[in-house]
Amino acid sequence: MFLMNDCSIDLPKDWNDQSMNIISSNSPMAPGLTMTVTRDDLPFGMSFEEYLENQFDEVSKSMIDFTLIGRRTVKLDGVDAAEIECSWLAKDIRLHQIIYMTPTPNGRVMVITSSMPGQMTESQGNGVRRIMQTLKFRRA
Repeated sequence: MFLMNDCSIDLPKDWNDQSMNIISSNSPMAPGLTMTVTRDDLPFGMSFEEYLENQFDEVSKSMIDFTLIGRRTVKLDGVDAAEIECSWLAKDIRLHQIIYMTPTPNGRVMVITSSMPGQMTESQGNGVRRIMQTLKFRRA
């Protein structure tokens, strides 16, 4: 069980906490699947849906060779969240990502980005989705 201030996620035992809420499936010296957790405040007067569209537009325009693979709404701990699967070119390496954006019970936004250099396999993508379904928000 990996605990953060906002939530917990059941991770496979062989994943490593690399602090700053960067979690990796491999050793620190081998490239592999990583999950990065970030948080943001909604700008004054902006809904989560408006924030989501704004962030999606910014990312899709700023990433080199951005390709949208899929986008859908999923439930994470009973809360509607956006799942965005994409790839883009970073320093001559293609990154495959599955990104979750969700409002938190405390009114913030949580973004969890799973990244894999190259192409994420179907099994890896399914593993990310399975892990994300274990997310539990800490509620006051």
